Amino acid sequence: MVLIFIVTQRILELFWSRRNTQKLIQKGGKEYFSEHYKWIVTFHVCWLTFLFLSIPPNPKADPIMLIIFVGLEFCRFWVLRTLGSRWTTKIIKIPNEKPITTGPYRFVRHPNYIIVVGEVLIVPLIFGLWEFALLGSTMHAIIIAHRIKKEDLAWQQNA
Repeated sequence: MVLIFIVTQRILELFWSRRNTQKLIQKGGKEYFSEHYKWIVTFHVCWLTFLFLSIPPNPKADPIMLIIFVGLEFCRFWVLRTLGSRWTTKIIKIPNEKPITTGPYRFVRHPNYIIVVGEVLIVPLIFGLWEFALLGSTMHAIIIAHRIKKEDLAWQQNA
């Protein structure tokens, strides 16, 4: 059930991201550093595929990890609600636009990435796949660190 939820959520987010990206581009937005995007997509497709292949039928879920996952999803909703039409899966910036500093962005610069890193760690742990949680989290941390660098560079550019 957790995996079906995540896949459904990701598909809906891709549609929302595409719509938001088009609107931002129409407002003069520009995409920055698109070369890394394929690695993010590849990681998530592989991560979900491996989870589908690794979780046995009728698995016993760890209730503590499940509660943490639900908490992460509430935080994800908070991020999405805060960013609204500015949320995309790509780095899109409208010239001279200022970063969002409300909602969870009051406390942390990149809350969405913290949440996704948490999901990549917690979801395998829900099903006792601790080796996969460690491997996936390490690989994902490398990709996200690169993404954050590129996003920060985009915000430093005014054009």
